[in-house]
Amino acid sequence: MFSHIRILNERPESSWIDVSASVSAVVKAHDHHRQIPLKLVEERSHALHATWTLVHLMDDSSPLKGFDSTNSHTTNLVAVTVLISGTDQIFGSTLHATHTYYTNEILFNRDFVPVLQYASDRLIVYTEKLHETVEAVQ
Repeated sequence: MFSHIRILNERPESSWIDVSASVSAVVKAHDHHRQIPLKLVEERSHALHATWTLVHLMDDSSPLKGFDSTNSHTTNLVAVTVLISGTDQIFGSTLHATHTYYTNEILFNRDFVPVLQYASDRLIVYTEKLHETVEAVQ
């Protein structure tokens, strides 16, 4: 099983370059919270022009192993945090973006619908479909 997070470059006039992503699971540990890094299939991208889907394999070594909609309220998982860093292609400034997804925002057994269409002279991004999902194919 895979866990997917899709991100969007909201500045289409300027790409992010030398982009890195890190994702962590926030879990309850006794009287405090702990962040556990999640391994991504790809942690770096040369450029972020439109969208990027971050993928975490939920195998035996994953802290998310066994987490699904049936036990989301009994697990120690509190949230998943995402940090994206890169460089603005035009100005050369460092960019950072972060977001936290709480367990009630996580969908199970779903796949993202396509949002990119390649035309002869440009790339079309259907941003209105960014969060749309369909039943996952097993």
